Amino acid sequence: MTMAPNILAKSLALLLTTLLIGVLLGASITGAVTRHRLESVRALTDGQEFAVRIIEIIEPDTPEQLQTIEPIVAEAGGDIEAIIDRTRVDIFLTIQTMEESLAPHLTEEQLKQLQDRRRAVRERYAAPDRAGE
Repeated sequence: MTMAPNILAKSLALLLTTLLIGVLLGASITGAVTRHRLESVRALTDGQEFAVRIIEIIEPDTPEQLQTIEPIVAEAGGDIEAIIDRTRVDIFLTIQTMEESLAPHLTEEQLKQLQDRRRAVRERYAAPDRAGE
């Protein structure tokens, strides 16, 4: 009868190992998919990358068609990049104005918490080439 507890322990260990592997794989896959989606969205904020992605979607039939649509898509990409850059500046200025208005009504600790949170968000979501803004 000493074999039964040993078999039970092995079965339980196998079950827990399988569960752990499943959780780790699920988390890894979810992370990879999320990262890919974020990279896709961020890529669309770059004018050149936007143009490349749109041309990939269109799949031009001929080199002539590609030559015709490239400048149109490139111009739109540049416009989108400029809009996003202006929006970032507007958001920065709005937050800065809010902090200046809040400062007289907050304690030093509260103001520091607000500024630390803002810095952390900027570092987390900043594009690699814009991290120093």
